[in-house]
Amino acid sequence: MPPNGATHVATHCMRGVRKVTPAAWRTYVQAMRPDIVFALTDTPFTPPPYSQKRITKSIERSTAWLMDILRPIQQWDTPQPASKSSSKALPSSTSTAIFSPNASNQRSGPDHPFNVFVTMAGGISIPAREAFSHALVEMLYDKDAEAVKPLTRLDDGVAGYVFDLSPLRVALVDSITPTFTQGSNGADKPSEELEQKKVSIDLLSPLMHASLAPLSSDKPRLVTAVSSPHEILRLIRDVGVDVFDAKWAQQAADVGVALDFRFPVSDTPQRTHLFTKVRDGNQIEPTSLKIRARGKLDLGHNLYDRAYTRNFSRLAESFCDRSSSTTSTLPICSCIACSPTAPATHISHSIIDGQAYDGYTIGANSTLVSKIEVVLPPYTRAYLHHLLHTHEMSAHTLLAAHNLTVLDAFFRGVRKVIGKDSGGDITGSVSADTGAVFAQEVERFEKTYDESTSLLDEAREDWRDVDLARGRGRLAREREKEMEKEGDKQLVESAPEPLGDLLQKEGVGCA
Repeated sequence: MPPNGATHVATHCMRGVRKVTPAAWRTYVQAMRPDIVFALTDTPFTPPPYSQKRITKSIERSTAWLMDILRPIQQWDTPQPASKSSSKALPSSTSTAIFSPNASNQRSGPDHPFNVFVTMAGGISIPAREAFSHALVEMLYDKDAEAVKPLTRLDDGVAGYVFDLSPLRVALVDSITPTFTQGSNGADKPSEELEQKKVSIDLLSPLMHASLAPLSSDKPRLVTAVSSPHEILRLIRDVGVDVFDAKWAQQAADVGVALDFRFPVSDTPQRTHLFTKVRDGNQIEPTSLKIRARGKLDLGHNLYDRAYTRNFSRLAESFCDRSSSTTSTLPICSCIACSPTAPATHISHSIIDGQAYDGYTIGANSTLVSKIEVVLPPYTRAYLHHLLHTHEMSAHTLLAAHNLTVLDAFFRGVRKVIGKDSGGDITGSVSADTGAVFAQEVERFEKTYDESTSLLDEAREDWRDVDLARGRGRLAREREKEMEKEGDKQLVESAPEPLGDLLQKEGVGCA
């Protein structure tokens, strides 16, 4: 990834790495008309550490690019994007139609209709983060004030604050990891990805507080690149973060993990990882979540695991499906995997088709309209296991829908605990008693569910094995596995007998 420049940000796109200028970014915003606009920010993605000069440039560029996007719409031009492969600029007539003062899609008046979120710059330097925040709230004068008029401060035009944890983790790992000299044993150097996952909220919180100290507490705080629900809860408790991305839940679906957890933790204890059946000498069909170190439960199920081959239970133990809702006290998982429903209409090609469906009447547009919504049984773990091992794309669709529904229920539980589940004011402060109750529930969650990456690591290994089971080089890989198994078998056969068995054969008694 090349470094950013004074007039552009290096970005990944469908055609590789491209340079995006502030002018091109405005063109994309005009074309897409999004609900939220992220101002361009100069976040260094080259290997750390970063010099003071580089951090200063980052703050100056991020401030200038924020000021550029906050200019009144009437001052926006529509130049050609910097890259030839980028989309063409909109004609001026289109721009006028979209952003005219009387346009129906205006949100906050003709001066600036967008909700602009700014990424907090400064890296892992607390003074640098404070300097960037103070630049947002200080009064503007002369040309700067004229550029964003009628705003008097940059923060007046900002709708929310963004924290990207990914570059912070990379920089923190570099600052706390011992330097390995050239020629040292590479095996001794810890995995960079593993070390980044170990960066705790205790290291991230001071950086975020430094950025937020001079800013308004009424504006939403958005965090990207969280790694677990534990991290989400700590950021809510310690920093007061309002919005999170769902990338980690999507990544779990990518490797075949069906999430299975609740917040607050249920008073009814979940079943432990019991194996109830034995087939061909192997224990199969786990009834619930695995137990990890210190008695903590996994956050979900690795459906690539062959233990789920004949497991016909629903995806989550913490929720019930709609077809079982009348006999269960658990909350309902409304995802398309746990609570599928029959389509409300059937395609009718003729009047005769209507006779094939009892309980349906012919509706308009050649369709058969359902009189009753039919709730179907949930898809099972065995079925998802089959889809994953046969490379069916529907597996990811079902898992992603399920994981996002579990995450939505998780946030619903958070709002319920802090007393903001009524859909009212979300900017009010939380009382001390409510904060104490929330902290207790967070502690219970941490004691119940395992935060380690063991589940995802195992799922990623199984995903890799299935992914490599087909395609070029498959026969060579299978031969290597057979040779490894044969070598292990010969090693076991050639191993010396245990001392007890040897003494027993010789007729020597053991006290």
